Amino acid sequence: MKRILLLTMFSLLPVLMFSQNTDTILKKDTISKKVTALSKDTVSSMDHKSSSKSVNDSVDVDEGIEYYDKFNTIIGGDSVRYCNGLKCSGLIKDFYSNGNLKHKGYYTSGQLTSTYKNYFENGQEERSFQAKDPINASIEIYYKDGKIRMRGDYYKGEPIKWEEYYPNGNMESYEEYTKSMDGYVVSKTFYEDGKPQLFIECIDKKKRLYTSKEYFDSGQIKEDGQLVYSLLLSDYQKTGKWITYDEKGKVLSEDTYVKGELSDDK
Repeated sequence: MKRILLLTMFSLLPVLMFSQNTDTILKKDTISKKVTALSKDTVSSMDHKSSSKSVNDSVDVDEGIEYYDKFNTIIGGDSVRYCNGLKCSGLIKDFYSNGNLKHKGYYTSGQLTSTYKNYFENGQEERSFQAKDPINASIEIYYKDGKIRMRGDYYKGEPIKWEEYYPNGNMESYEEYTKSMDGYVVSKTFYEDGKPQLFIECIDKKKRLYTSKEYFDSGQIKEDGQLVYSLLLSDYQKTGKWITYDEKGKVLSEDTYVKGELSDDK
């Protein structure tokens, strides 16, 4: 998002864009940065039996309630939460100062290992995390008005699918990775009105070859070509013929690239 992940899992928006000063695609960040696993620490709380008063009522306008992500081992959290001097266990609930529920989740040895939900002060669900089995999990994050904001799937602790939405309900981005996390299956970003902005899609897994199409906000194609993903550099690089257009669709240039470098060959 323009403001962002929040999912390290899932920030801001690691949207793949082209640099105006280089001919190489910017290095990708993992989606996991969108859901931030905060710094390693041990947290004490004023928990009483299965419930507690929340220490902090504030909610970040851009990121939502991220405080509990650091206890979520599935998305990389490694902090331990204590209740009355002991590692929290079982169903734990936190409340806002006005008495409304802020968080409820199941803890094991001070960490979230299965399901939990967070809520805005107005009672609207802010996020819902669910571990489907030991290797698969999902998360949904909402705006205060209840509209979906982000949605993601995890495999073996890694985010392999991620969607983000504008406040108007239109999709802002969609990213899907291979289960081995060695490249995109597809990456799509959109303008706020729903028009395409940048589409990248794998067309040859073995060669790690992708098509790339970038668009003007009018919907007119801006640049068209192919990318190759370098495992060594963790970088998407331009390869082969690339064509750039003006906003009326007229061809401005046709260039050839080799490993991200402009070639003399036409």
